[in-house]
Amino acid sequence: MVRPGGRARDLGGLTSSVLKVMNCPSNCAEFTDTRGTTTMNDNSHVALITGGGSGIGAAVARQLLAAGGRVAVTGRSEQRLYDFAAQLGHPEGLLTIPGSAAEYDEVQAAVETTLKRFGRLDAVVANAGVATHDAVADGDPAGWTEMVLTNVLGPAPCSSGRPSTR
Repeated sequence: MVRPGGRARDLGGLTSSVLKVMNCPSNCAEFTDTRGTTTMNDNSHVALITGGGSGIGAAVARQLLAAGGRVAVTGRSEQRLYDFAAQLGHPEGLLTIPGSAAEYDEVQAAVETTLKRFGRLDAVVANAGVATHDAVADGDPAGWTEMVLTNVLGPAPCSSGRPSTR
C-alpha cells in the first residue's frame, strides 16, 4: 500500500501528463480506506515505465502509485528493482520486470507481462536512457550501439503495446 502524503512535486509536468494520457484525474484511486491508504482494484489505470527502478522513472512510479494506479517498472538491475519495491513496502500495484530497454525481445516481454498481470496498459513512459559522454568526432563508436538501441529503438516495442487495451 502507498500512502499519499499530499501533492508531490510533478517533475516538470511529467506525472500529470501521464495521468492525462491515462484519462485519469489527478487522483484516480478507486477509493481510500479509513486510514487514508490509497487502494487499487482491477479498474485502476496501468502504466509501464522503462528504467523505472531509480531516478525520474522511480519518482514517476511513486506518484502514479500514490494516485491509485498500477505500475510496471523495468530495469537492468534485478537488485535495484527489488530494493525499489522494498522501499515502497512491495505494494500490490507494483510489478518489477528485469530487462534491458536495448533488447527488443525483453521490452516486448515487459509489455506482454504487464498486460498478463494487469489486463490492460494505458500509458508507457519510455524513461530508460544511456549516454556515452563523448563526441562524434573523437568518440568511441563501440558505446554508441547500446545508446541507440536503448534511447531510439527501445521505446518501439512499448508503442506496440497497444495502450488502452481494455
